Amino acid sequence: MGIIFLGFTVIRLGGLLAPNSAPPLATSGAGVETGMETGTQVPPNAFLPDSTNGDQSSLLENQIQKPAATPGTGQTTKPPSIPEIQKKIQASLPLQVPKEESLALPFVADSEIKIDQAGLKTSNEYLVYFAQNAKDIPFDRDRLKTVLKNQYDLSVPPFKLIEYVLEGDTSPALLASLETFKDVSKAEISYFGTVGVSGEAAVFNKKMIGLQKLQIQLIDKGLAVLSGSASKSDLQDFYTKWRNTGFAENRALLSGSGLLGESEGGFFKKTISRVAEFFGFKKKAAAQMPSGGGRFTALVPCTCSTGDYLIYVSGIPAALYINQFWAAANFALFLAGPPFPGMEGLYTYAGGTACLQVPFCEPSGFGFLPIIMGTGL
Repeated sequence: MGIIFLGFTVIRLGGLLAPNSAPPLATSGAGVETGMETGTQVPPNAFLPDSTNGDQSSLLENQIQKPAATPGTGQTTKPPSIPEIQKKIQASLPLQVPKEESLALPFVADSEIKIDQAGLKTSNEYLVYFAQNAKDIPFDRDRLKTVLKNQYDLSVPPFKLIEYVLEGDTSPALLASLETFKDVSKAEISYFGTVGVSGEAAVFNKKMIGLQKLQIQLIDKGLAVLSGSASKSDLQDFYTKWRNTGFAENRALLSGSGLLGESEGGFFKKTISRVAEFFGFKKKAAAQMPSGGGRFTALVPCTCSTGDYLIYVSGIPAALYINQFWAAANFALFLAGPPFPGMEGLYTYAGGTACLQVPFCEPSGFGFLPIIMGTGL
């Protein structure tokens, strides 16, 4: 999610792995960012929101993480490399737990999905397709305007809301937020049932639905505590097993994709090769792979698409566009906690879209659509 995409490390896949339409990753030049394939030069921060864009610009400026100075030298710390981030993520993956300490995904019958031999056939196709089409999931986004927000004005994810319940919060806003996200999960399940799939994609689609059903169970238990019909101890037990399940799914996805590569010898080369093969690129050069990583520098909501936001990342001249429903579908995306400035991540992406801001819903920043994403603690 991140499977899809769970854990302290998250991986998400969506969209269609058609030829990648997004610009390649850029490499730093003397004051510019240079596109690897086209050679075009992009001024630093060219895709940041307009400095006249009111509160959103202030939010961005307050978050930007400048490189830390090395003590005693006055020199800034070198940004983390992809292999360094890979190792951190690999080290943050929790150990597997016994089966009895996790949860089985709810059963999903063939009648709950759309079997279509002409539809999506592989998990790769499915995940990429979903990343590019999650925006089309029918849901009243106005409801997301009233859910609880964090310090970056982003929606607090369901698992964090459950933690609030466990901490003793009983506010009407918390209850309403849980009910909204329960309906988001129901909308996702309905959407998954309309996607034509067969073979491997059908199996993957059932897992997507199963994860959402499991999240609804978690939310229901949280609502039961708020209503006084269940105990916090029962919720805590289920929540712990829910997180263990998420970590297990995340580990499986990360291992299957090869995003983390090898811990020794030819680390980066092997990683690029395996990610390329996973997405059907097999013999293409590493420079053609839409893959990279860096430190998150700022988070900016796309206020005309409630729930969506941009993650600005050091080392690329644009950002990552996080769709609310793409993120919600993988219940363990950022399971270690919501993204924050200073967090490090790896990703592959395909295509992109503009972030629209009020009052006139004009473009303010551009973001690549993540296909796979992994974050460290």
